[in-house]
Amino acid sequence: MSATTTDQTAAAAEAPEASQPAPARKARRWPWIVAIVVVAALGATGTGIAVASANDAQSELAALQADYADLETRSGIAQSSLDMMRDQRDRLELQLEELQAELDAATAG
Repeated sequence: MSATTTDQTAAAAEAPEASQPAPARKARRWPWIVAIVVVAALGATGTGIAVASANDAQSELAALQADYADLETRSGIAQSSLDMMRDQRDRLELQLEELQAELDAATAG
């Protein structure tokens, strides 16, 4: 009977433990929060770098466009000057031909 009593006592001792729920496991949320914050920070940093790079590229493009416009203006001025020089040369050639014709007429006559 001693064995039966021991079994009952052991069963009685185990019964309260079995009926009590296991202690709730605390969810560790902080690693998830840290991971989300890190990903957001990296995304913001990447976006900032991309914006800065785009701004640099845009300012470089604006500088190149200004240089191109300046060169285009200078080219236009040079072309106009060249056209005026050609017109002046043509007028001088005509005057020279007229003077030679007058000289030939004066010496022949």
